[in-house]
Amino acid sequence: MERVRTSLLSSEGYCRMINQAIPRIEKALEIIDDIILLEYPKAVYNDDDKKIYHVDYVEETCECPDHEYRQVKCKHIWATQLKLKKVELEQV
Repeated sequence: MERVRTSLLSSEGYCRMINQAIPRIEKALEIIDDIILLEYPKAVYNDDDKKIYHVDYVEETCECPDHEYRQVKCKHIWATQLKLKKVELEQV
C-alpha cells in the first residue's frame, strides 16, 4: 500500500509540474525568435522594456525574476532550448 501512495504522490507532483510548465512553453514559442544564441552554453534575451536576460541553457539558469524567485524553468530557458532544437533540425 505504501508503494501505491508514493507512486500516486509522484504522479500528482509530476502533473503539477507539467501544468506549471505549459504556460511558460506557450510564452517561449512567442519569443523564440528574440533569443540570441551566444558561445556555448549561453544565450541572451532582450525584452520590450530594454531588459536583458542572460540564459545558460545547460545549467538552466536565467536572470529573470520568474527563474530567480520561483526557481522554475522560465520562458527564456524554454525558448533558448527550443531555438537550439529548431537550429539543429534546420541543419539536417
